[in-house]
Amino acid sequence: MTISLRTNLFRFDPDELPPVTQYHASSEFLNAWALLTDHFGKPYLPTESLEEILSYLSGGPVWVNAQLLKSKDAPAIVSLKALDSSKLNRAINVWAQHILRNTPPGQQDFVHALIPDLAMPLHASDVMRDPRQSTLAYKVVPWMLAHQLSTKPMDSSVLLNLTVCSDGSLVAWDSPLLYARGDRKAVAMHSMSTNLLLLHKVPSQYASVTVHLSHILPEWRHTTHSTWLKTDYGISKFQIHTIRIGEGQYQTVYSSPAAELIQHMGEGSLPALGGNEVSLSGPLRPIHTHTPIGSPIGSGVGTVILDQASFHVQKTVASAKPMLTRYVGRLIALRDNVSYAPARPIRLAVVTAHTDIMMRINTAYTHLESVSHVFRDKPKPQVLLQQIQCKDAQRILTTKTSSADIQNWFIDELLPRLTAWMPDAAIIETTPEVATKDDNDPKHVLRALCAKHRVTTQFIFHLPPQAEGAASSKGIAAGLKSRLRKAKANAEESDKAEDYPGINSLIDAIRGTGYVPIPLERTAGIPADTTVVSIYVDYLSKLSVYLPVITRAVVNTSEMQVYVDGAGGQPGQWRSYSEGLCAIHANPKLLDGEATKLLIRQALLAPTPVADSPLIVYINAGAKRLYPGMNDGAGHGLPPVPKNAWLIRTRSDHQTAQMTGVHSLSPLAPMFIGNRIGVHQAEHQELVYYFTSYSKTFHKVRSHRKHTRYDVTQSQLKDSWLQLGVTEFVMIQEGDFANKDQLALQAGYWCKNAPLWDGFLRLPSPLHAARQIAEDHPVAEKLRKGRY
Repeated sequence: MTISLRTNLFRFDPDELPPVTQYHASSEFLNAWALLTDHFGKPYLPTESLEEILSYLSGGPVWVNAQLLKSKDAPAIVSLKALDSSKLNRAINVWAQHILRNTPPGQQDFVHALIPDLAMPLHASDVMRDPRQSTLAYKVVPWMLAHQLSTKPMDSSVLLNLTVCSDGSLVAWDSPLLYARGDRKAVAMHSMSTNLLLLHKVPSQYASVTVHLSHILPEWRHTTHSTWLKTDYGISKFQIHTIRIGEGQYQTVYSSPAAELIQHMGEGSLPALGGNEVSLSGPLRPIHTHTPIGSPIGSGVGTVILDQASFHVQKTVASAKPMLTRYVGRLIALRDNVSYAPARPIRLAVVTAHTDIMMRINTAYTHLESVSHVFRDKPKPQVLLQQIQCKDAQRILTTKTSSADIQNWFIDELLPRLTAWMPDAAIIETTPEVATKDDNDPKHVLRALCAKHRVTTQFIFHLPPQAEGAASSKGIAAGLKSRLRKAKANAEESDKAEDYPGINSLIDAIRGTGYVPIPLERTAGIPADTTVVSIYVDYLSKLSVYLPVITRAVVNTSEMQVYVDGAGGQPGQWRSYSEGLCAIHANPKLLDGEATKLLIRQALLAPTPVADSPLIVYINAGAKRLYPGMNDGAGHGLPPVPKNAWLIRTRSDHQTAQMTGVHSLSPLAPMFIGNRIGVHQAEHQELVYYFTSYSKTFHKVRSHRKHTRYDVTQSQLKDSWLQLGVTEFVMIQEGDFANKDQLALQAGYWCKNAPLWDGFLRLPSPLHAARQIAEDHPVAEKLRKGRY
């Protein structure tokens, strides 16, 4: 029997969906909007607060066209539910006056012209078939889908009544998950998201549905940035934040002026924020900023409820049919007789402020075969460890200081010792307290300085024991507090707990030297002399710049190279992995779009060590900004890949289809999908393939099999329930060797069997190696919001 999986993508008839309400702008409205924009002094007005007001009044999602002056044919306002015209006009007027609050009264008369035209229905078929309204379609059609899904209860372990919220999601407000044992409490709520997605070069859009778990604060003492608010009209989501009002005193407030303006309109007052316990019978349910570490309710919803949601789509949207997949084959490597010379000893410097760091690294290396799956079946490298202790190391590495101070210490103290011993890599001690996003984080400063001297770096946290009741997280960046708590919790869980941070630091340091324990294996149909070029493009939206990383490897060899741009207008060159990593990390310059395309073009001029040998080029979906021909929809322009080469776009993100169930085994009812690992081809597009794999948690946890969180015991609620991991491969250009199925199996194999990585990757290992260089870039890492 051929295995066929169900995806969360659905073909559907848009005429079946209910319309939303649109309000167009008259010429008088447009003129007044332009004047308001001039007074505001920025290209776009702050429409988010107006959307919050209108969503509160209507009880559903609302979109206000911030780019109204650029897209005059588009509606000014779209609402899932019709708005009372007097309330709509009043809300716009109050919002506009708030923007003009510092403007003399005589200059505010034009706001009375901000009256939109009469309400008109907007149908899904109209916006989906008009390419000029694609932005609007991707915004409002998911609302229509959500509204249709809310018309009937969803069949799960309990019947779930779903309500469309102001952000367009569906929540099961009346069916929260509760944990209560002694003084310990936890609350969570299921939510569903609907979206429109494209399959590569397939003209019609697909509906998609995903299920999430929204963790609710049982008490106000936890970090939160938003809250659900149930009103007489519906459920709204408001942004909130906490401010300091005195020594040790804090107050939680609404982030936008919407709360104040709603009260000014005479529509009542929003509930006060803060206090002690959060009552589930009340209107407020504040949302945890991050999934709480150690919560009695674990993260994720599992696969069963995702498949139940899939059947709920088919029950409420009669025309909806899930896209299926075809199983391609098993992931088996060819056993080539490849001679492999052992690598020379790797020299690792361990830069410490506390002696226990050296002991942790030495212990990790001594027991590497038993504590790491990576080296259980692969040769362990010979590593020479050398502890480096410098004057003033504790102050520089573990306390907050200035970038200039760190640089002076590096030149005076650390560099002479590195130069004397000439290590391949350095493991450097630091602490969570000094991990920041600014220029004074020793991790960023020292990584760049060491890279200039051809030393790759890895960092390890020193976690001192805390006295009982000590405020260990004081002063630590918010994104790292949870990691610190988790590390301590894992360490305390068992007397025999492994030091995974130490093990991972050692393996990451070994990886940075370019060491690969086994040659790059191939699968059937792939020639033995195939070159693999991987292009990873990281787009940093904060500065609208790019960080491209390009790697090269040859099948049946263990050497990986990195393409490095030439200095002073000179052509670039391929260097060893460690040299290329250092060259990229030492260069603080990020590139614009044209410079990035030039670098890629130069690397592809002579991409193979031997001319005209077989070539596979992987490129991540982040490069679509540069090459619109790789878009799923319309677009032209591809990377200048040789005509005989394969070009494969890879992606594993929120736009990637998820697998919900095994259609060939259970076509009529939801089921647990199981530990599926393999490569599958999309039913409606032969160029699209999916690699599915499971995490260790997914594989080991039994509570999520055939269950939802509503029918497990309180003790099982703490388990983390995940989905299958999915990576999408799109055959953008076909080469002159092998076939699509064989290339998809090879890509899946390199995700499944990755040298120096334990578990399954979301990208083929040569492309993942490029991603690792980009992730650790000292400048780029600082620009990534909320990522550590």
